[in-house]
Amino acid sequence: MEAVFALPYGPRVDWVRNGEAAGGFALVRKGERYRLDDLRLVHGPDAMALLPWFPRYFLGALGTEDVLLARPRRVS
Repeated sequence: MEAVFALPYGPRVDWVRNGEAAGGFALVRKGERYRLDDLRLVHGPDAMALLPWFPRYFLGALGTEDVLLARPRRVS
């Protein structure tokens, strides 16, 4: 399973650059902590194809062309 983050402000935003420099980042979702690593940037049509149809439509209208893929691992 991979986490997919649309990047409407592009791949050079601080949180993406910081995650790349650190080799990953932490995320809390619904009270569960995750470590996300194995970060990969995907650009263009291949990136947009990773999103469900409605976010793809909405974000495409905004000019979004990038997504960040990450491998989540639950942290206890």
